[in-house]
Order: sequence, then structure tokens, then C-alpha cells
Amino acid sequence: MKCFKILRDYRRAAHTLADAASGIANLHNIILAG
Repeated sequence: MKCFKILRDYRRAAHTLADAASGIANLHNIILAG
């Protein structure tokens, strides 16, 4: 159960990181297009 909680937290952190990376990429594309 503890292992599952750690895995869930890790997945959430990875998801947040991916969202941040895609957000930065979108911002970069907007700046390049602008």
C-alpha cells in the first residue's frame, strides 16, 4: 500500500513536470510565431 502511494505521487510529479514542459514549449512557439 505504501509502495502504491509512492508510485502515485511519482506519477503525479511526472505529470506536473510534463505539463510544465509542454506549457513552456507552447510559450516558446508563441514567441517564435509572434
